[in-house]
Amino acid sequence: MAALRAAFAKTMADKEFLAEAEKARLDINPTGARELQKLITDYMAVPADLKDKLVKVLPKG
Repeated sequence: MAALRAAFAKTMADKEFLAEAEKARLDINPTGARELQKLITDYMAVPADLKDKLVKVLPKG
């Protein structure tokens, strides 16, 4: 996991990668590993009935 996180961080700081992303009009705004882990943990704690309601009201895709 540490190797993947380090590689991802290196890619997100790579000037050539960022230049290519800008040319392709891609919005690069990565979420850090800790923040992403918290988002997933928080989502998993949401009761199933509320998740069902969210699926119905949130935009798809």
